[in-house]
This record gives sequence, C-alpha cells and structure tokens, in this order.
Amino acid sequence: MKLLALIAVTVLFAQTVSSFLDRDATARYLKEMEIELELENNLKALSRARRVPGAPDARSCGPKLVKLVLSVCGDICTPKSGLDIATHCCADQCSDDYIKEACCP
Repeated sequence: MKLLALIAVTVLFAQTVSSFLDRDATARYLKEMEIELELENNLKALSRARRVPGAPDARSCGPKLVKLVLSVCGDICTPKSGLDIATHCCADQCSDDYIKEACCP
C-alpha cells in the first residue's frame, strides 16, 4: 500500500513539475514571438522607404541625379558659372527650375 501511495505521489509530482515547465516554455515562446513580430514590424517600416517612390523632400545623388538631369534637360549637364549641382542636390532637394538654370543649354 505504501508503494502504491509513493507511486501516486511521484506521478502527481511529475505532472505538476511538467505542467510548470510547460507554462514556462510557453511564456518564453510567447515572449520570443512578441520580439519577432516587433522586429518584423520595425523592418517593414525601415524597408518601406526604399521601395516607395521618393518623398517630396527626396534628395538626388549619383545615378539618380544623372537621370533627373537627363529627364529635365534631355542631355547631360553643361554647368554654368561653375555651379556644383551634385553637392547641392545631394545635400538638399533640387527643383527642376534649379537644374534648368544650372545645367540646361
């Protein structure tokens, strides 16, 4: 009879510990899921800017500036009075009028 009681207590103890460990593992899993979802949302916010066309205050640097000059002037830039549009347009937004005045023949 004592052996049966000992086995019953051992099984009950094992189930209690098992249930506690499962809750701990579940809580840890839920925390990891929250972190992953938060990271995913942050990454979506960061990557969105690269996939969406430029905002009104978008700057033009390098190849983007060359394409902009070609679209405005129809030809490559022929700078007037030594203006450096690359530095200006990369630091701030350049309007089409500024590019016409600085580059277009």
